[in-house]
Amino acid sequence: MLPPQPASPTTLGKLLANLHNKSQSPSGQFGFHIKTYHGKIPQNIDNWTTSWASLFTALIKPYLDLALSNRIFKDMCPNWQSKSSILSNLLLDKVIPRLLLPLQSNNRTLKPCLLHGDCWDGNTAEDPYSKPFLFDACSFYGHNEYDTGNWRAVRHKLSDEAYIQAYKKDFPVSEPAEDWDARNRLYSLTFNIGNALYIPGSEQAEV
Repeated sequence: MLPPQPASPTTLGKLLANLHNKSQSPSGQFGFHIKTYHGKIPQNIDNWTTSWASLFTALIKPYLDLALSNRIFKDMCPNWQSKSSILSNLLLDKVIPRLLLPLQSNNRTLKPCLLHGDCWDGNTAEDPYSKPFLFDACSFYGHNEYDTGNWRAVRHKLSDEAYIQAYKKDFPVSEPAEDWDARNRLYSLTFNIGNALYIPGSEQAEV
């Protein structure tokens, strides 16, 4: 049996945008009422905060810690731990504040949207009537653009630019818009680290 095909760009874009547009955080904040998991990795999002930058920092730090301690990476590069520790600190202390704090600065507001949490072509499909659906979620309330971070990876069919463009038609890019691509690259890290750590034969560890 062939694996299910992902929903078309138009239908998936509208489905995900509707989820983000119509959802309402019960607390009006970012986070979730219970811990959820991205594969084997527990997501550190089981608290409520008004700061998306703070929640994302808490979310990504365990991924970085796992990568720093993983033998896969140590064997590939003798100096991996020292180099990556520096990069990890730069990401947490410089990159995240630079890219995420402006989303809620200068009178900008950011809606906490219900996220799928692991949206890629393996977790979306169309039924025989071309109705799209999503499954295998690891949800929490966050910045809507986080859900498209996983679409950046060329290993996924959703990396086709048509998916991003279709989504943007129904959910405009957050301001500052000029940071969109950099934010998308930042949001792709949790998915790429998880893939490198837990998918057998992953080529992501070599990137």
